[in-house]
Amino acid sequence: LAPNTMGDPRVAAYQDASQYLYKQLSGDNNVDRIVNASDDTTGSGVIPKTYFAFKPNQLSPTNQAQNVTAIRDPFGNSYGYSTIKNSNPNGTDGYNPTFDLWSTAGEITATPNQNLWIKNW
Repeated sequence: LAPNTMGDPRVAAYQDASQYLYKQLSGDNNVDRIVNASDDTTGSGVIPKTYFAFKPNQLSPTNQAQNVTAIRDPFGNSYGYSTIKNSNPNGTDGYNPTFDLWSTAGEITATPNQNLWIKNW
């Protein structure tokens, strides 16, 4: 997900990036909202570490019976998440050397107006 070119959080790329962040923070690799041995990706049966426990209203969809598709921002959209600057030698696709995290603050446009966003750069 490229933070400097993508301003519409409804596109699938936002949900994919947000879901990846959810998996990494929660340890819930199968996105079923429960962290247990079935989330182990190493085959050792060890329960993955949870770094952040999400409240139900922080996740999409809000229906707790459905798998998590994204982390919701306060405006009901997916958070933007990217580590793309690390993969691009000239650093033109991101803003921070570690990660970019942002909310479009309810502003949904194909051409981003980053002055309205809540962001870490």
